[in-house]
Amino acid sequence: MTNAGAASVHFAIYPNAARSDGPWPYDAPLGTSVMDAFVQPAGANGFYDFTCYGPNGFQRRFAGNLLWDCGQVEIASQINPTDGGVSLTLLNSGLHAVNFTVADHLNAGALWSASLPSASATNRVYLAVANNNGWYDLTVTTDADTNFLRHLAGHVETGAFSFTEIPVIVGNTLTVATNNPANPTNHAATGSIYTVADQLVAQNPAAAASTNSLALLIGTYGTNCALVYPGWASNYVVEFSPSLRLPVWTTNLPATLITVSNFNVLILPQTNSSGYFRLRQ
Repeated sequence: MTNAGAASVHFAIYPNAARSDGPWPYDAPLGTSVMDAFVQPAGANGFYDFTCYGPNGFQRRFAGNLLWDCGQVEIASQINPTDGGVSLTLLNSGLHAVNFTVADHLNAGALWSASLPSASATNRVYLAVANNNGWYDLTVTTDADTNFLRHLAGHVETGAFSFTEIPVIVGNTLTVATNNPANPTNHAATGSIYTVADQLVAQNPAAAASTNSLALLIGTYGTNCALVYPGWASNYVVEFSPSLRLPVWTTNLPATLITVSNFNVLILPQTNSSGYFRLRQ
């Protein structure tokens, strides 16, 4: 588990099958790596299935059988913040040809199949930023072992404008017109807090209270953040507290309220302190 970022990162590994212990937590300070190894119980018959979780949707799942494919078939991945891509390498170290299948779950029907002769490898780059707003969700299987599974998911951080959640409409960068002429949101310059608000609304169409769940969405860009919630909940108030241990909720927020489609959007300045928001009727 490698942390190439600018802050400490917490990881956790959970067993999905074959054992009842865990999970195992890990802290990786900036610029460091953490390693661990697991001895499977005798009753597992070589089968293993673990998932490593990290921040912002990061997942790595490893499943297979040590008695069948250990060291024979494997994958390697690398994140490239420069081009916003996920580089995926397929490896066949065995004595026989192996067929790999890679499924891209954020692009319907996107399958890549590769037949590798013995002692060979191949590589492919998935441009997550260009195609999925930075998000990726890939699964690798092989015909050499029906238990073999590698699942990679997360977000490529480039420091540029992005989204705070996995897009519902993949690759669709809609701009939603405002129903408040005094606060237009179709800005000519992309990459602003207003663009973030537009995208959050586009991904979460709200119709009415009976058909749309109440959720408070948040997006950030630059020195501002946007809180988005359905217009039918206008009788609710947004409250803030710096802590949940001894909460002191306040409605005194330095916010600008605009309307985007049928959503309310609060624009607030970002600070260096943490805090919590909630909707209360």
